[in-house]
Amino acid sequence: MQTSLYDASYGRNAGANVNLVTKSGTNNLHGVVFEYLRNSVLNADDYFYPKSSPGNPAHQTLNQNQFGFAVGGPIRKSKLFYFGSYQGTRSKNGVDPTIAEAFGINLPPIPAGPRSTDPTSTWARNLAAMNCPANHPGQPQFGSFISAPFVQQLACDGSNLNPSALALLNVKGPASSGGYYIPADNSPGCIPASGSLDGFTTCSFVVPVVRNEDQGVGSLDYMVNSKNTLAVRFFESLAAQPTYGDELPGYSNPGEYTNSNALLRLTTVFSNTLVNEARASYQRLTSHATDVLPAGDTPQNLGMATIESAGPDAVLPAPMVMIQGNTTLNGLLYPVWTAENQFEYGDQISWSHGAHTIRTGAEFERDEWNFTHDGIERGFVLIGNWDDLLVGQAGNIVQCIECIKAPTTGLTHWYRLSAVGAFVQDDWKVRPRLTLNLGLRWDVDGEVSDAHGNDTNIWPSLLATVANSQMPLNLTACGGAMCAASLVGNVVARNEVSRYGQPPPGVLMASNNAPLVSPAPLSNFAPRFGFSWQVFNSSKLVVRGGGGLFYDRLGIDDIVHALNSSNPYDANVQYGYPNGATLAQL
Repeated sequence: MQTSLYDASYGRNAGANVNLVTKSGTNNLHGVVFEYLRNSVLNADDYFYPKSSPGNPAHQTLNQNQFGFAVGGPIRKSKLFYFGSYQGTRSKNGVDPTIAEAFGINLPPIPAGPRSTDPTSTWARNLAAMNCPANHPGQPQFGSFISAPFVQQLACDGSNLNPSALALLNVKGPASSGGYYIPADNSPGCIPASGSLDGFTTCSFVVPVVRNEDQGVGSLDYMVNSKNTLAVRFFESLAAQPTYGDELPGYSNPGEYTNSNALLRLTTVFSNTLVNEARASYQRLTSHATDVLPAGDTPQNLGMATIESAGPDAVLPAPMVMIQGNTTLNGLLYPVWTAENQFEYGDQISWSHGAHTIRTGAEFERDEWNFTHDGIERGFVLIGNWDDLLVGQAGNIVQCIECIKAPTTGLTHWYRLSAVGAFVQDDWKVRPRLTLNLGLRWDVDGEVSDAHGNDTNIWPSLLATVANSQMPLNLTACGGAMCAASLVGNVVARNEVSRYGQPPPGVLMASNNAPLVSPAPLSNFAPRFGFSWQVFNSSKLVVRGGGGLFYDRLGIDDIVHALNSSNPYDANVQYGYPNGATLAQL
């Protein structure tokens, strides 16, 4: 690992470079088989583990199996060699809170016994009576989070209980939660709260997280002749593991992740002093995550419409609901699918001449990032507290945090990015005890574009050309030149027209597929300098130092978050407070 002061053969920003060396086969067959075992039955429990508490297993859950093999040998002796390995990991962890899904929830009073979706039922009336603010004077935890004349407070007779909230309370769940998705307040792990939450119940849950992964490594080494060696390297991993959220038992969010890497390298020895290395590499990362909610937790059953109520995304799960400072309901913003591809081609030649070792080379990189985020069209809303959920009318919904409406298939981008680099490096042994490292690098970090034309931008320089007096006061006043003036400043990529047609008047079409004011600079020349000085004849004291100029590029995630939800291909329908949203229509 090189942590700093690396030479001109390495590009981009200062930081760390990691070089990995994989094994290769030999003329003899060698192999190994291994197994690592950890099991709850064999483990000692944490000293403070409350095994006697209701619902807790006899031992903390911590199981791990790692097993596999490695083998290498000749395909053709002294000519062609192979090496391969496999490792499987099976892990179930309910101990480490950074891995296990450990969370808590503060529950309001919920009547015992069978629940009902009928607002006139005894159970529903008791629910309202136990939570209405009129029955809890001086206790702000009961009542709407926002106190305003237009905000409905929960009526003690249950006359304004929201049908969607009752349906959510009746969604079935695991037996450990009293048989309901929103747990009963007498479930295992629940204790009475105190202080500012007097009258509530605090419940703690630990759901062991299962992580499974399979990895494979393969390599081939071919001695073509005395001057040429061909190497092939391959790595593949497939992991099945959940992502994490502050959710309730009965919910899961499985994810599948793959990582593929391949390398082809040809090393040519022209002479004792001249060596060339050509390489091509490929990397692919994929991920797919989804929400698996309890049966009955659907928009149709709950009466909660998602943002996209028609087309392919009409089958999405119900909107994600976060109760402020408490918990989230209805999962996370899944499904989401991503695939990243990286292609890299490079060549480097090294020449040793006298006291100099000179290297020069060039490389080309092509990055692709494709993703479709259907779940963003479900909606992600913030609700003040439990009483606001039970009423669920206009004024009880605080805001919609992630609310995007896309044409048909969620938020979709196919990002593309290219980069080119070249360098020359001279490692000069000036004296037996002094070596200088002199280099120069040139990089062109290309612009991010979208193959679907789904990149738009706003140029402040164009906004400044329109006076405030030219802007329409409302939508009904937007007509003709006034409407065009309201769109000045919006810029679309050149390839946007093939998908959406010509942009409306006032919108500028960029000259390339990246809606940027200026292209990537061609003047990124980065000099590098380093030295190594052995101060005395003995090797007990060596001084090293160096410096250089490094050019970084803006992280693609920053660009994505700036451009990924803009007109015309989708609409950002987020809103704040006050608003007219209800649980039925967020």
